[in-house]
Amino acid sequence: MNLLKITDLKDGKIQVSWQHKSTARDCPHPLPFADPLTIEDRKELRWYLEEYLQFPYGAEEYKAQKVEEKMKVWGESFIDYWL
Repeated sequence: MNLLKITDLKDGKIQVSWQHKSTARDCPHPLPFADPLTIEDRKELRWYLEEYLQFPYGAEEYKAQKVEEKMKVWGESFIDYWL
C-alpha cells in the first residue's frame, strides 16, 4: 500500500512524506504552498464529500455536477502550481 501524507504547517508551507510498504521517505525540508481554493470552494467541496455522497440522488444532482466540474479545475490548478 502507498501512503502520501501532506501536513499543513500553517505558515504557507507543507511537509510531505511518502510510504510504500515498510519504506518511508520524508521530504528533507518544508515546501512552499499557496492554497488555490477559496472559502466558497471549500464549502462546495465539503458539501459534495460530506453531504451529497451520502445520498447522491434527486434535486441536488445538478449542483453536484457543477462541483464535479470545478473539482477538475481545482485538481489542474494544484498540478499547475507544482509545474
